[in-house]
Amino acid sequence: MPITIRSIGEQGVGLVEHSACTEHNGNLIPAIIVGDRQRLQGLVDHSINAEYGLGEVLAFECNLPRDDENSGFFALPDGQITIDGTVQNILQIDSESAVVDVYIRNGPEYIAFDTNELRNIVPLVDHRICIRGRGLIVYPTFT
Repeated sequence: MPITIRSIGEQGVGLVEHSACTEHNGNLIPAIIVGDRQRLQGLVDHSINAEYGLGEVLAFECNLPRDDENSGFFALPDGQITIDGTVQNILQIDSESAVVDVYIRNGPEYIAFDTNELRNIVPLVDHRICIRGRGLIVYPTFT
């Protein structure tokens, strides 16, 4: 299930960043959506395909037993977000960095993290990871 843009708020830092209310798998999540405002307005109340980022990783737990049924993006009362998914792939970039692909079955979605965001810990593939952070960023693919 793709993400649905429910509303677009004020312009953020850049000319193409806007606050937004999004919905993912029944959960309302504040986000920053990136794109031309006029083009984004046409997406309100539509499900869209998108790529995702997270402004800041605050904490995480990894190498947990896989639990795809409870995966997803979840807003927390304090404005933070929990991303709960399964490590699908690790792509080693160099000796100090790797990209961690996290699969969210209740989407389905993927979101990637650099191991530098995860205190240089490389989680195990096919295990659950729960990431608490701030600032979900949505990049519509316009497909």
